[in-house]
Amino acid sequence: MKKMEDRLSSFRKYSRYLLKYGTAIALIIQMIKGTLFAPEFHISSTFITVLAWVTIGFLLIPHHISTKIGASILLGLFIYVTIHHGIFYMLDYGFYVAIIGVLLVGNIKLEKAGFPFHYLGTGLSLSWVAVEKWVYPGMALDIVTNHHVPTFGFAPELFVVMAAFIEFVVGYKLYFCASNLFIDLLSFRIRPFVVRFFLKT
Repeated sequence: MKKMEDRLSSFRKYSRYLLKYGTAIALIIQMIKGTLFAPEFHISSTFITVLAWVTIGFLLIPHHISTKIGASILLGLFIYVTIHHGIFYMLDYGFYVAIIGVLLVGNIKLEKAGFPFHYLGTGLSLSWVAVEKWVYPGMALDIVTNHHVPTFGFAPELFVVMAAFIEFVVGYKLYFCASNLFIDLLSFRIRPFVVRFFLKT
C-alpha cells in the first residue's frame, strides 16, 4: 500500500499539466459541438467562438505566461455565460473556476494554494449538484430517461438518490481535504513567527 501511495505521489508533479491540457481538450470537444462549458450552452456569437479558440491556443502553449493569459480569457468567458444564464445555474459548473484558479497561480508564490482551491471548488460544485438531485429529482430523472443513462439494474428514482449521495460524499471529502491543506499551509507560514515570539519571550 505504501509503495502504491509513493508511486501515485510521484505523478503529482504532472497534475497541473494534466489539468491544463485536459481543459484544452475539453474545450476543443465543446467547440466542435458548438457549446461552451455545458451541452445546453450553445454559442451564438462569433466573437465568443473566436475567444474560446484563442483560449485553447494559449493553453496548448507550454509556458506559464500563456497559460495565465488563457486562464484569464476563460474566466472572462465563464463570467459572460454566468451573466446570461444566472449564478445559481452556473454553480453546477463551479469546478471551472477552481481549474482557472490553479492555472492562474502557477509559477508564483501562491502556487501551493492552487490545488487546495481546486479541491474546494470541485467539492462545493459536487455538493451543489447532489443537493439539486435531492430537491429537484425530476430534472435528473429527465436526463436519465431521455439520454438513456445506464442505471445498472436500479430503478431510475433510486439511482438518482444513490448518485446524489455519492456526489455529496465525494464533494464533502474534497472540501475537507482542501480545508486541511489550507490549514497546513497557513501553519507552515505562521510557525516561524510563533517560534520567534516564544524565543524572544
